[in-house]
Amino acid sequence: MICLRCGYCCFAFDVVILLDPEKGLEDEDNYHNKPHGETCPHNSINAEGLSTCAIHDHPIYEETPCFRHSQIESNSDKACRMGKYIEEQRALLHANDNIFRKAKERTRPWKSERA
Repeated sequence: MICLRCGYCCFAFDVVILLDPEKGLEDEDNYHNKPHGETCPHNSINAEGLSTCAIHDHPIYEETPCFRHSQIESNSDKACRMGKYIEEQRALLHANDNIFRKAKERTRPWKSERA
């Protein structure tokens, strides 16, 4: 599955996360059971609204429980369906905002030229 960086998994899933990738995978105290609704401490959202993971590009990331948990798609070379859905919803919201803004500009009360 190709992650589209929507951040949904990092917030919504109950998953075991690796706290410090530098400590490795063997130390049992290096794991945290992140519950649903708690944002992963490695996650942040950038100005464009994309989720970034501090350890996503770390060499051992693909060995972490978090990576294995996120591989819900059966085809590893296709985009994540949840991420694609969220991208589509963001695009619709943006399009609707533009439509409503333009409609509001067109329906402003007509001003009389007479004073």
